[in-house]
Amino acid sequence: MNRKNKLLVLVVIVMLLISVLTLTGLTTFKSSLDEKFLLRGPEGFKRVERVLVIGAGWYRGIPEGEVCTGQLVSQALHGEIIAGAEVIGNVFSPCDWDVVDLNIEAIKHYDPQIVLWIGQGSCIQVEVGGTNNANGTDTANPPKTKGSRPKDAPRVYEKIDPDGREVEYCTIPVDRIVNAMLKADIPANPGKIYEKEGYPGKKFSSAGTYTCNLNTYGLSKFVREEGKGRLFGMIHVPTIPKYRARFMLERGPTAETNRYCLPLDMIIDAIRIAIRESVLELTKGYAW
Repeated sequence: MNRKNKLLVLVVIVMLLISVLTLTGLTTFKSSLDEKFLLRGPEGFKRVERVLVIGAGWYRGIPEGEVCTGQLVSQALHGEIIAGAEVIGNVFSPCDWDVVDLNIEAIKHYDPQIVLWIGQGSCIQVEVGGTNNANGTDTANPPKTKGSRPKDAPRVYEKIDPDGREVEYCTIPVDRIVNAMLKADIPANPGKIYEKEGYPGKKFSSAGTYTCNLNTYGLSKFVREEGKGRLFGMIHVPTIPKYRARFMLERGPTAETNRYCLPLDMIIDAIRIAIRESVLELTKGYAW
């Protein structure tokens, strides 16, 4: 091999070494970026690992053969991964006297970053909070309640918590969620806090007059006082078409208690949107 060929071979070897070293460096650099941004996220990022979806389950008064929509949604979403977060579905009878304590136990057990309480109402309504009124304990409708009324349970329109705030607010991004649902062609609206006629100065929540309000107030209070930065929200969803059709056959299509209904798939998609938007709110727009 002449001198020229030897020099050419040497140049090729040097170039190969430079390439190997460059690739190794890039790989190491990429690995460090992966560790910083993909495994932990950028600075200020809080990864959402779990979302607890608590569905309203059976209570006295549900027609035979029907299931609360909250339960159907919770069961359908259990095990899904949404925006990088695992969904855990749980179901409690909404009218048990100790339902708030049971929900708090579930939150402590699963340690989710986001908690959604799904109750049944007349439409998809993302509630803004619960009020400190004992109508939320179902004392207005004892036949719905499981078990006898505890001796120290507050009466209708008494305070749930004598020393508590007048309103406990949900922390999920209500307007953001509603707008996202509407953009997805899903009818939805935000809830409200209002004064009822005849009760000047007393606050009421569109979260309802039974245990939906009790749960919304109690769980909002717990999440705020616990101080772990969780997001909590309450969402009402309507019944499904087959239940509404059966009701109309039994009561007549003009029955005063007829309410709206939506397909179950649409309702489930709405809660998926609520989860996604809550994750993005908590993580400042970053998700897996």
